[in-house]
Amino acid sequence: MTVWQSSISDNGALILEGEIDYSVAAQVRAALHRHIESSGGAVVLDMEKVSYIDSTGLALLIELRRKLQEQSREIRISAASVRVRQLFELTQIAPIFGLRKDRAD
Repeated sequence: MTVWQSSISDNGALILEGEIDYSVAAQVRAALHRHIESSGGAVVLDMEKVSYIDSTGLALLIELRRKLQEQSREIRISAASVRVRQLFELTQIAPIFGLRKDRAD
């Protein structure tokens, strides 16, 4: 069983922690959608404590980005663990989520 959780930071970012994979995709999708429905403007994700994300997790984030674009909103990842950052750079999607190589968020 994959363990993950989410919470809201003091600045309104959605903090994701643990492993995000196929086994928790429905739960993560629900949490992401609840967050965007209860917030306005840009959605900020803090993924510093995400230890693993698979292709299903990446697809969820891309799906969320498309949904937000339809609402003239954007998504940005304010922090990412080394593993997540490497995967985003390898798949060349880091720039669409605002991840920069210099880690200056």
